[in-house]
Amino acid sequence: MVVYLHSVPGRLRIKSSVLKRDNGKREQVVIFFQGVEGVKSVNSNPITGSLAISYCTHLIDAEIIMEMLEKIGGIDLSKTISNDEYIHNALSKVGGFASKVLFGSAMDVALGDSALSFLSVLV
Repeated sequence: MVVYLHSVPGRLRIKSSVLKRDNGKREQVVIFFQGVEGVKSVNSNPITGSLAISYCTHLIDAEIIMEMLEKIGGIDLSKTISNDEYIHNALSKVGGFASKVLFGSAMDVALGDSALSFLSVLV
C-alpha cells in the first residue's frame, strides 16, 4: 500500500488505498479531524481514496496532522511517496503501455499476411 502525500502550507492531500477501500476508516478519519483545533475543513473522496485537509498554519502543521493520521490508522508514513514520485510512477506506467501498443501495431503491419513482410522489417 503506497500513500501519496502532497503538502503546501495550509493544505494537505493524502491518497491511500486504506481510505479508498474502508468506508468506516475514512469516515472515522474525517470525523476525527473535524474536531482537531486548527483544522478548517476535511474533504474525502471515496472513489479515489483521497483526503484533503485545510488547516491554519499558525495552529497546526502538516507533520502533526500526518502523525495523527498514522496514529488513528489512516496511513503508514513509512510507505509514503512525494508528488514527484507519484507523477513519475504514473508516467512510467503510461509509457510502458504506449510502447507495447506501438510495438504491437508495428508487428501487425510488419507481419501482414506473410513471413516475407516480417523479414523486410528486420532488414
